[in-house]
Amino acid sequence: MKPQSEHPQPGIKKPSHPAPAISKWLCLLILLLTLSACRDNKPVNEKQAEECALNFAQSFFNFKYREALGYCSDQSQQWMKFYVSNITHADIDSIRKLPQTPKIKLQRVEKSGSDSTAEAFCKIENGYFLDSLGRSGTLVPEAVVKIKMVLENDSWKVKLNELHRVPE
Repeated sequence: MKPQSEHPQPGIKKPSHPAPAISKWLCLLILLLTLSACRDNKPVNEKQAEECALNFAQSFFNFKYREALGYCSDQSQQWMKFYVSNITHADIDSIRKLPQTPKIKLQRVEKSGSDSTAEAFCKIENGYFLDSLGRSGTLVPEAVVKIKMVLENDSWKVKLNELHRVPE
């Protein structure tokens, strides 16, 4: 048997190995997949946040507080119960005499800080605001309220510690 020559014979090409180029692309792909897997931030589900804010505002400003409570975060339910417990008989009489129901329109929802918090802005027409303890409510022809929202167990909820009217 003839020993193999280390030098290729003329006319016979040594096979080229694409391994270095493939390994670079494979490493880059693995790096990108690893980086994307490490991101645990879920995108804001704007549609769900919009629905929650609008449903809450419609329930709240139409005095359906039990229904509105279902859109509140666990922590906010205490605030809501306190708010409702301070409604007086005079407030109830005023509410019954209102000439029309309020019109609520969602203006926008904005992320605030992280993907787990947002703020919704709702325009309220002919809204009856119970602003202060011990004082009668006020019929307001038009106002914009800011509703804070929080992502709780993959579901948007209203975060209450007060309702903010946005100055015009």
